[in-house]
Amino acid sequence: MSGDGPEQQRQRVHRPLRPRWGRWVPYGVAVAWVVVFGALAAGYPPYPGIGVGDRVGFLTLAAAGAWLLHRFGGVAVLPDEAGVVVRNVLTTRRLEWAEVVGVRFGRDSTFARLDLSDGTTHTVLGIQSADGAHAGHAAVRLATLVELHGHEPRD
Repeated sequence: MSGDGPEQQRQRVHRPLRPRWGRWVPYGVAVAWVVVFGALAAGYPPYPGIGVGDRVGFLTLAAAGAWLLHRFGGVAVLPDEAGVVVRNVLTTRRLEWAEVVGVRFGRDSTFARLDLSDGTTHTVLGIQSADGAHAGHAAVRLATLVELHGHEPRD
């Protein structure tokens, strides 16, 4: 934006990339999940024959489901000056800009992919086709960052 200094512009360019609803929906479902299984563990509705083992099982399901949904809610791409952190559901990987040679996100792609300098690719769940135009803009911004940092002089 006009009036911003170079530092504010760099911060805006490096802001996180996240799926549009990918953060709020998992956390909303996690709250409902914990309420339902927490109520079952507490014995509501009362049901004869539910023992301590069943209640512990309900609490375990509540915790496991909440953890998994938390991981889904944390999916993101976190760029900074040195590189990019790709946080997927089960893995988080830090890549230096020199390791990333391109971004692929075609019309038939479900998720964006990073082309890496070692010839492999890395899936980016933070940019997903379910977000429509938002995902397209995010992929373009990430490709712009790869291009910007790929041509910076190195020490």
